[in-house]
Amino acid sequence: MASTKSKPDASVTAKIEEARARFKVVLEAEEKQRERETADLKFQVPEYQWSDADRKARAGSDGTPPRPTLSISKLDQPRMLILNQMRSADLGVQVHPVSEDAEQETAEAIQGLYRHIERKSRAELARYWAFDRAVTAGRGAYRVLTEYDDEGGDPSDQRIVIKRILHQEGVYFDPAATEPDYSDGRFVFVVAWISRDEFARLYPKAKGVEHSK
Repeated sequence: MASTKSKPDASVTAKIEEARARFKVVLEAEEKQRERETADLKFQVPEYQWSDADRKARAGSDGTPPRPTLSISKLDQPRMLILNQMRSADLGVQVHPVSEDAEQETAEAIQGLYRHIERKSRAELARYWAFDRAVTAGRGAYRVLTEYDDEGGDPSDQRIVIKRILHQEGVYFDPAATEPDYSDGRFVFVVAWISRDEFARLYPKAKGVEHSK
């Protein structure tokens, strides 16, 4: 009897393989950078500023008198200074007509729509979260995407939203990008850890899906 199990679409399989290859390239290209970012984040936690070997040596385990292991963060003040300057700057997008065919009224209408998107999304929180990570470890990111509008009359309507990325270490940009904001990148990955049960709920047809007992 012929199998009734459907074969995966060739185009989908090709895209998955392409994504895997690209992600492997990102991991290899960013390995050292991510190690440095992790070290920066860890160092800014005072109790992690002493290595285990140094703590052991200063504890007097080798017969010498114990010595204190003080941890005083000297980075908090300049870091908060920069973050407070960012907050007071009230960052945002300004829409202006730049060509002869553009009209001021149209620019003002687009500006109003954008301000509504920012207010609805609480965009300042997403920006601050990303900026904090950039100041602390060198890079930060947030998302601009669409989601279904529950408040609209048509359930198929979508709206533009600005969202923070909770786990900033889960963002992987195209290493071939040359612009500071990665705007010329061909791709970006945003990954997150989820439980096995949650994965099974979201993707019940995935290969190897098993629920925990």
